[in-house]
Amino acid sequence: MNESQTLARVLSPSVVTAEDNTPPVFLGLSQPNGLATAEGARSSLLVAEVVDVDWNLERVEVDLSALGLGIRVLNDRGQDGDVAVDDDRWTTTLSVLDTTVGEFSAPVTVVDAFTSTTYDNATVLIVNPAPRLLSIDLVPDRVQRGGAVIVEANVVDQHGVASVAVDLSGLSGGALVPLARITGTTSWSGAFTLPAGVQPGVMTLPWVLEDDQGASAVVTRTVQIGANGGLVGPFLEPEGPDEGWSWLIVLNDAPTITAETLVVDESRRGDSCVAFSVQVSDQDGLNGVQLDRGTLTPLGEQSGWTSMRNDGQGPDEAAGDDVWSACLEVRTGTPLGAHELLVRASDTYGEVAPTVSTVMRLDAGGSSEGGGQNGELHPALVWGGLALVAALVVGLLVGLSRREGGGGDRFGDL
Repeated sequence: MNESQTLARVLSPSVVTAEDNTPPVFLGLSQPNGLATAEGARSSLLVAEVVDVDWNLERVEVDLSALGLGIRVLNDRGQDGDVAVDDDRWTTTLSVLDTTVGEFSAPVTVVDAFTSTTYDNATVLIVNPAPRLLSIDLVPDRVQRGGAVIVEANVVDQHGVASVAVDLSGLSGGALVPLARITGTTSWSGAFTLPAGVQPGVMTLPWVLEDDQGASAVVTRTVQIGANGGLVGPFLEPEGPDEGWSWLIVLNDAPTITAETLVVDESRRGDSCVAFSVQVSDQDGLNGVQLDRGTLTPLGEQSGWTSMRNDGQGPDEAAGDDVWSACLEVRTGTPLGAHELLVRASDTYGEVAPTVSTVMRLDAGGSSEGGGQNGELHPALVWGGLALVAALVVGLLVGLSRREGGGGDRFGDL
């Protein structure tokens, strides 16, 4: 059995004398996982890279007095954020809990067995976090398009909050809606009207937050409120996957159906396609319109719901005009009077309109014109009215002629 070993470095005793010692070389100070953020929002790793050919490096320190944090001793032992042991990358964790932001001097001192050297060219950078959204209140939280919503938001920041707004600018007809601060509180309130072009369903409202130093962010979710009331981080999202979201339920309007009485003359008996039309509209578009013809269902067809058409074919006069049509069969044995028709419709999101009831009225009269829909006058009524007017005119003319031939004054003969 053969065994081999590799010598990485000798830590003790020192392998060189003071006269032969080579001072360590400081290569730089970095924040490899991102910059630190003030108010405890985000910590940062501080890593000093130091090379020592003589393997007698004892200590690396960074002076964070400019941040009020004193002198920190870094480590190369896999602790406090250090990734690997003896990789020449000396590490500590940097957290700033107050409002200190900017670039600051952070001198690094490197100490080996025989020397101590301070490098003054090292710096650290602290950035300013945006305000935090602690709570949201929407009244109502379920609203029709075009409806009003009252909002109130609790927002904090150690630098002070300069503005809060609901961002609807990404919606057709929407805009940025600024809120007003409620005096003496951290709450902001206002109201907005939901644009008509919004799709129905769950809508996530974006909030634009800005502090007094100009740090801003667009957020859609609150953060957990810790012991410091959201002023000091870390700022964590709520634990539940559905908690804290700025969700608004946009309700869907059902299609609008306008169906008027269809008047049909009895002369149309035996007609297999008497056109019946309704007007149906919906801002989202229609999935379909259906008709239950009841007693007017053609023989051989199953009773119940049948599709109406809006394609300019068959009984439909024009395509895409929101007027939907279907054929009614008026059989020779169809009795005079009203026959109920039912109409229903659904939009592209599946919202179904309440069923609308109307009638086809089969009237006596024998007119060859066949009746009409949408309030048209029956031909018999038209001719009857003309005859009445003619009789009145004739009577008036006869009366006038008698007065002209009578010879008396206007009071008659004495």
